[in-house]
Amino acid sequence: MQAVIYLFRCPKGRAYAGWRGVSPEALRTWPHRGAGPLPCGYIGSGVAWLPVARRHRKALEWRILARVDGDRADVDAAERRAIRLARAVLGERCLNILSGGEGMTSEDARALWVDPDFAERVKRGIKGAMAQPSTKAKTLRHLEALHADPGWQERRAAGLAKAREAAAAPEVRARANASNKATHKALAQTPERRALFSRAARIGHRKRRTRKALAPFLHPPLSDTPGLTVWLAPPGSPLGITTP
Repeated sequence: MQAVIYLFRCPKGRAYAGWRGVSPEALRTWPHRGAGPLPCGYIGSGVAWLPVARRHRKALEWRILARVDGDRADVDAAERRAIRLARAVLGERCLNILSGGEGMTSEDARALWVDPDFAERVKRGIKGAMAQPSTKAKTLRHLEALHADPGWQERRAAGLAKAREAAAAPEVRARANASNKATHKALAQTPERRALFSRAARIGHRKRRTRKALAPFLHPPLSDTPGLTVWLAPPGSPLGITTP
């Protein structure tokens, strides 16, 4: 496996380190540094980095930190060293979220999105990218081209049908139900959720008590004479009498 370990940097000083698989010839001939995307057109793939890279695409600067000709373990180790170096030198300006290696798993993604600071940074980055007129126009052109393509419409319909069929499979539904049950059970044990349940129970009790107290007044009174109004009370409760 041949790969280069790169470091991108934007004009504002934010940076991103990673690896890119290349051909044996590219491994030998790529320059040590350059501007814009890498010679293959790549600009990085980090969630926090991509909005920055797209905004400053032509003004990016990059440097090849290492050239690796070995197995995936060698590449991962080199990438981790590069990210540690970038964090040590650049601090918060290094936009690598993970420490490198095998990439982001679903567990990593869930753990990241629990962090409100991370979620806010990503949302700001996406919002900033979508606010650019060029990005809006490009997205609109792409969507219009897709909807005008009959082949895409057929593939989309086939994909939706396949997804519905897969979701309806008994084993898939059983796994989903088991997962949802486990999730709800775990949430129910948290102090916040228990407090919420307790509050809902108190509100429900008050509503039932109020409905029971008002039940006699939902029917016409047995006697309605000046100065005295009598309703038939439900069994087990006192007779309700009011005087206007």
